[in-house]
Amino acid sequence: MIINSKINNDISSGGNLDLFKDQQRLTLEGHFGDFFDVFMPDQTQSEVLTILSPNSMMYVMQELADYDIEINNNRLYLYTYRHLKITELESLIAKVDRLLAELWLRKEDVRNNNINNAMVARTATYNTAGKRSLKKGVNKIAVLVIVIYVFSYLPENSFSGLGVLVLVICLGVISVKRIFRNALLRRKYERTIGQYKQKNNQQ
Repeated sequence: MIINSKINNDISSGGNLDLFKDQQRLTLEGHFGDFFDVFMPDQTQSEVLTILSPNSMMYVMQELADYDIEINNNRLYLYTYRHLKITELESLIAKVDRLLAELWLRKEDVRNNNINNAMVARTATYNTAGKRSLKKGVNKIAVLVIVIYVFSYLPENSFSGLGVLVLVICLGVISVKRIFRNALLRRKYERTIGQYKQKNNQQ
């Protein structure tokens, strides 16, 4: 399972949102779906919903919005696209410990074997038949960069020069659109988290 933060989908992250098939995207209600995309192997919706309890989603939103999270079998991976200071790493380790506690199955979790992958929150199916994995798509930015690189080595003529210019313009437009989109999403995220904190303080 991949929990992909939309907030960090910029050029430095390689546009990781483009790497997975839309058919494997799990749409979640509420604010979590505004800021994160969840990708999963086929036939695993129930298992994913078991892991993503309201408490765990809230914790990821508040503390780990700048990271991508991968859960593969019994391992959890955290991805960042910037250099972290030692003090940040110490804080991050504590956050990961808390996240693991939030993701841990509780006694009240129900496990049914044959419910045909019903999408029931906090209910999981147990199915080990076959290998299930996420299918990767095509990274559009990487394709553009490769094409520009190839064009730059073609014999110099008006066609190849024009082709490189068009591709560079396309790459620039994509980059600018992503920067503006991320800025707007970051502003919405900060406003949403601020509202949550204000509500909690009032309680």
